[in-house]
Parts: sequence; structure tokens; C-alpha cells
Amino acid sequence: MCMRCEENFTAIRRRHHCRACGKVFCAMCSSFKQYLGFDNKIGRVCVSCNDILSDSIGSKPRTDSTSMFFSSEDMPHSTGKAQDTTISKGVVQSGDIEAFLVVKINDKEPQRYWCVLRGMVLILYAGNYDKRSKRELPILGYDVLTPQPEDKVDPVSTLKLYHRNMVPWYLTFTNDTEKDRWYEILTKAASL
Repeated sequence: MCMRCEENFTAIRRRHHCRACGKVFCAMCSSFKQYLGFDNKIGRVCVSCNDILSDSIGSKPRTDSTSMFFSSEDMPHSTGKAQDTTISKGVVQSGDIEAFLVVKINDKEPQRYWCVLRGMVLILYAGNYDKRSKRELPILGYDVLTPQPEDKVDPVSTLKLYHRNMVPWYLTFTNDTEKDRWYEILTKAASL
């Protein structure tokens, strides 16, 4: 059953996954295409994700087949500069939040990355000069939590990104102001 219009799937009405949120929709409810930074390509998205992604990168919705793909000037690129991020209507808009953070993924050794939150994707670069990302995490559906003692990280300066059946990510910050700012923005982006 389509998660938007609630029509049942048949041999003719096929199901399609939104590449941004992963939910299942019919062709009419997932007829949009948007650039997905975590995949580094254009993908099929649902109506809700299309609206969010269109707002977060400042593009117009793509609905007809001749305008489904971004031109090269529409493609988001990392500027290497910190930009101001504003939150309105629960959507991260008008830029990126960027900072050097120490990231621990599962039981691996923590590493320092240039972290960029673009739309609903957390992107890790080796440095703020890099064009190619090291890791990407679509955070939609993740919980932003304070780590517990069994996580073996400092709960005062660290946030935990948790999704059931996925490896948790730990982000360590240099100060409380930075941690609070990232907490607010990650929470909004993860719960859209």
C-alpha cells in the first residue's frame, strides 16, 4: 500500500522507494527527482522529500521529464566556508552547518573530519578543502541522543546518532555552544 495515497499495489501499480526517506510509494506519489548528496546522484523522491530538498538547496520542484535533472549550476558543492544556517518550519534552509568534529563510528578509533550537514545528509570530509567525501549518512529517521555510560564516550561533549539496525555514530564537539547548535539542527533534520 502506498504510504501517501494508501492505494494498494498491483501488477500495474508498482511500488517505488523514495531514495531520501526510504518509504514506499506509488509512481504518482514519488514522481520527483532530486540530487541526493549522500548518493552523489539524482534519485526518485516522494512529494514530502521533494519539498524539503527543494527548500534546503533553493531549487524549484522538478516534475516534468524535461526538467527532472539539475543543471551543473544547481548541483550543491562544498564551499569550504562556514555558512549560516537558519531553521524555519522545521527545515534546515539557506546553507550548511559545517565544523571540524571528532567522529566515532561503532567501535572504530575516533577520527577528526570536516563535517557538513546539507539538507538531511551528514557528509564527512578529510578536510574543509576536499571535494570528495569520505562518508555520508542520510540522517532522516535517526535519533539524536546523549550517550549512555555503556557507549564509552564523554556524554558531556558528545552526541549519538542512533537508528535501530544501524551502526551508531558519535559526534564529539569542542564546546557546549557548538554541541547545542548541532543538536538543534540535527534533531530538526532527522525528524522531518
